[in-house]
Amino acid sequence: MCSSDLYQANHSETNITWWDALDVMDISAYYPLNTTGSDRVRDLISGWSHWRSALSSLHRKYHRDIMFGELGYTPYTGTFAQPWVIEPLGSYSPMAQANGYTAAFDVWYPVTFFKGFGWWYVSSNPALRGTPSGNDEPRAPALKVLSHWYQNKKPAG
Repeated sequence: MCSSDLYQANHSETNITWWDALDVMDISAYYPLNTTGSDRVRDLISGWSHWRSALSSLHRKYHRDIMFGELGYTPYTGTFAQPWVIEPLGSYSPMAQANGYTAAFDVWYPVTFFKGFGWWYVSSNPALRGTPSGNDEPRAPALKVLSHWYQNKKPAG
């Protein structure tokens, strides 16, 4: 049996000085990607640029790989301003959620020090997939993005 030393940091925790004591830097990656309400993939990819740069610097400083132990978006256009909020922040759009998933894969899949996503909330047990509001559960377009990436390992777009 193999064990790893992990700590899942919130995306806003910037003062961790002991990352090098862990095997992997695990982050709850609810980074704000934009405040405009745009759900276009190219705008979301652009929104990731600052965070990718910051996490690249963190990787270089501590010589540890990075994973996102939590990441997810609601099916509403405003989700990218505050992705940690499960209440609707904009108009209903399952494609907005799917575009958020697509942008995350497009940005992070080619990064060699990036080791994977834990999607919120995607359970392998159908009985556990519901949430009180249902707002953070992936809708059909987002599930299609997940299926594509995990089956084909190449961009959906």
